[in-house]
Amino acid sequence: AFKEEIISQEGKDKFQETFKLRVIEHNIQVISQYYNKITIKRLADISSISADEAEKYLSDLVVKKIVKAKINRPLGIVSFGAPSKPDEILTKWADEIGKLL
Repeated sequence: AFKEEIISQEGKDKFQETFKLRVIEHNIQVISQYYNKITIKRLADISSISADEAEKYLSDLVVKKIVKAKINRPLGIVSFGAPSKPDEILTKWADEIGKLL
């Protein structure tokens, strides 16, 4: 009997990778709302990933401006901050331009 697969193995693998990424990103976003400071190791433990992966995923979220955080790599501590609102960013930018002129 011929069984046709609806989704190829490659498609399943891609789905699993994407799903894992979204779950980890969500977990980091939730953690950022409950913690002001946390160690990379603890962030990794809560997310069930390695410390290197935690740093990578956190860095990606910071670059995408989804999470506001600073990473102190020597101490292994992450400091979360509230994301800036667009109007606050523009006001700060305008103030800095004003100082230059």
